[in-house]
Amino acid sequence: MINLFEKEMNKRKIGFVIGFVLLMWLIYLLGFFLKIDLGILGIYPRAINSLLGIITSPFIHGSFEHLIF
Repeated sequence: MINLFEKEMNKRKIGFVIGFVLLMWLIYLLGFFLKIDLGILGIYPRAINSLLGIITSPFIHGSFEHLIF
């Protein structure tokens, strides 16, 4: 039997996942409609400047199909 604390934690986990997905969609749509190349925030081999890409790369998608699948 799931207690009240576990139900609340499950709601938070689901909320986090939904929020993360919505943030990915928002960033993709902003880049698409504003014609911004967000690829500069990706990870590039042997480039110290791309260390920020470790954090930002999960939010960058190359196309609509890439975002869906």
